[in-house]
Amino acid sequence: MSASFTKGVLYIYDGTTTSWKAKGRTTTPIGPTGVATGPGNLNTATGAVTIGAGTYTMGTDYVQSAYPVYGCLAASATSINGAGVLLTYMEITANSMSSGTQAKVTALTSGQTNQLKDLRVDQANLSNLTFHATQQQQLRNGVEIYQRSSGTHGPLRFKGFVGSASAPPGEIFDLSLFRCSGTSTWNNIEFDGTDDTGTPVSATMLGINSCTGTHTFNGGDWHDSKWGYACSIWDSTGAYVFNSVKFRNNLIPFNMEANRSGSATFNGCTFTGAKGTPHPAHLIVDSDLGSMTVTLNDPVWDNIDGSGLFVVCIHGKYGGAGRPAITNTQLASDIKLFQGGQDVTASKLKIVTTVSNY
Repeated sequence: MSASFTKGVLYIYDGTTTSWKAKGRTTTPIGPTGVATGPGNLNTATGAVTIGAGTYTMGTDYVQSAYPVYGCLAASATSINGAGVLLTYMEITANSMSSGTQAKVTALTSGQTNQLKDLRVDQANLSNLTFHATQQQQLRNGVEIYQRSSGTHGPLRFKGFVGSASAPPGEIFDLSLFRCSGTSTWNNIEFDGTDDTGTPVSATMLGINSCTGTHTFNGGDWHDSKWGYACSIWDSTGAYVFNSVKFRNNLIPFNMEANRSGSATFNGCTFTGAKGTPHPAHLIVDSDLGSMTVTLNDPVWDNIDGSGLFVVCIHGKYGGAGRPAITNTQLASDIKLFQGGQDVTASKLKIVTTVSNY
């Protein structure tokens, strides 16, 4: 089999005798405008949705009338399954944000969350898809899982969602779980914080916000966030389990804040390449509402401050937006590190408590 290629064009293999196709040469509408053939309109789709190889536009501008504004609202589909993370790309038409939508973002002040999202999912399990951030005139989020009670997702890839800060309104989430409960499982998720030129641009890649229940993440590479965290858990209870996830080359690998209680367990995870200054850390744990139980089993980490230890920052003073700075209620004694089943917290874990997030 022979094929000819054009320099600078990304090609995908579709498994047929025609073999290689140029990714991004053509796009198929799959959002509010619908399509004559193919998977149809995600806004009205019900049941299982199967999407073939190609690049699909979920919308042109963010057309839902209310704010928060979504490029596409998948309210009734029970599953959305692509042909593979390197084969099926989902996006919003580039530079299509209307002046009215842009004004909603421009009007945001410090501490206000940007509610703009490419896609909101109410019921569907997601798999074998890449959510690709096109260039837009203003910042917006990627995918929101909205008030789900259960689900199994993956593999998935999130690519190049641009942020500008580690706090609102510049904190943008590639994927957010909002008010989710029950049990969810996420298998082989990649967050790639770089744009199409390979430049880091993302803020916080996974946001877990106001959730309860048990949520498990198996495998995956969460890398190259410029402005924020690989993951941030906010205002949540429940249990969060991370198995063999790589958190690498982010501002800070992991952040927890304003949580009411609950637990986070890391089994065989990698925490490397933190770029945050002046207080680099592998993990931040803050709260004014409770204390999280954090268990680190056989983590891999780098030497970010010369001590060679796994560094956890518990800010001396902490408060959320619009609230006064108060003493952090997170207990250092609730954070443990184990190697080979042995508690090595005393010799391998460094708690930094002398700094403030103000």
